[in-house]
Amino acid sequence: MVEESHSKQTKHNLDFYRNTILGRSFFTETNRVNCLLPINADRDLVIGTDDGIYLINQWRSEDHIEPQLVIQTVDVTQIDILEESHLFMVLSNGNLEFYPIEVLNATEDQDLVFCEPKKVEDYVDFFKIGISLGRPLVCSVNTTASSTNIKIFEAVGILDSNGMGSRYEKTLRLFKVSDATP
Repeated sequence: MVEESHSKQTKHNLDFYRNTILGRSFFTETNRVNCLLPINADRDLVIGTDDGIYLINQWRSEDHIEPQLVIQTVDVTQIDILEESHLFMVLSNGNLEFYPIEVLNATEDQDLVFCEPKKVEDYVDFFKIGISLGRPLVCSVNTTASSTNIKIFEAVGILDSNGMGSRYEKTLRLFKVSDATP
């Protein structure tokens, strides 16, 4: 009885992580995968590469799943989502930028590959998204040989009034700067 229970537990533990090969030859040494982000209750994968950001729907019934290019940019090293503000954050070529989250829900007939990003900051080593005192924040870090600069951004909505009427737009504003010089 104990042996049977142990056998079931061992089988369950082996089944916990399941290997699924999504594509064998799409990403190569000239277009490396640098980061990955599961979204939509883990149904889709957002993949940051040297040549852009791709989306894969894991639940398609076909054997071969072709990634869809959703954003054309270079040297993507980090991606994340600021869910509360519906912003897709991208660290690409040392620049921290954001897109509306709708770029990740694009269908194949929508041309969002050339969607313009909003630049947050240049010369960023990495960023982290978190919540402090109930407010969603984006922290970015820039390190040089002599100092480390930490900037904290808060997502805000602004009312953009142009000649065509007004619209509500999300953006990031500088919340706090910390300079840690040794």
